[in-house]
Amino acid sequence: MWRAKNLPVWGKALFALAASGALSGCFWETVGAGAGAVTLGSLSATKKLPTDHLLSMATGRECSIVTFEQTGHYCPPNITVDRSGVYCYRTLGEVDCHQLPDPYQNGQSQLASPPPVRVER
Repeated sequence: MWRAKNLPVWGKALFALAASGALSGCFWETVGAGAGAVTLGSLSATKKLPTDHLLSMATGRECSIVTFEQTGHYCPPNITVDRSGVYCYRTLGEVDCHQLPDPYQNGQSQLASPPPVRVER
């Protein structure tokens, strides 16, 4: 048998909000405003809509309407980071990366972790 005491605290609060909206005759306005706030918060925090999050979980890819608007791909292929064969050294004001270890043979010590190189698979 269903009982309100089986709900978590946030579930009770949500139930009370929905019940008060339904009793006041403003249920759908309340739901619409809440859904709009969730969508706006999700979009500003993660650059994804709630439906984008669901599709990302279902497909295993990073689906986003913002990515679609920028690149034309709604669920682009996953990107892996390939750091093999990259040797990076600190120089004046920046990091220089090369395909050869110590190309100028000036004895600089190599950085532990080179910046990522984006490669599509």
